[in-house]
Amino acid sequence: MRNDVAMWKHEGVGWGGKAARAASALADLIAIPEGAFDGAALLVSVPETKTVDDIVAALRAPASRCAAKPFVGSHATRYMVSADGARPVPTGR
Repeated sequence: MRNDVAMWKHEGVGWGGKAARAASALADLIAIPEGAFDGAALLVSVPETKTVDDIVAALRAPASRCAAKPFVGSHATRYMVSADGARPVPTGR
């Protein structure tokens, strides 16, 4: 099993453009509106070079609240095959 990228669930209040930009600079994420008009449920892919605490700290500045929730799973880093087909080329952060 590969765990290059860890997946975490987060809940955010005060979600908007600033929070999205702060988080997307560090990790890939999917945001789904939840609860209040500015609430969001987030699925965050945290690369092995970062920690979940890095992401939560980045989200807390622009959002009024961000709570880290359970670890969801993990997967290998994305990659593409090079033009000559000889080796994989990492595409992750």
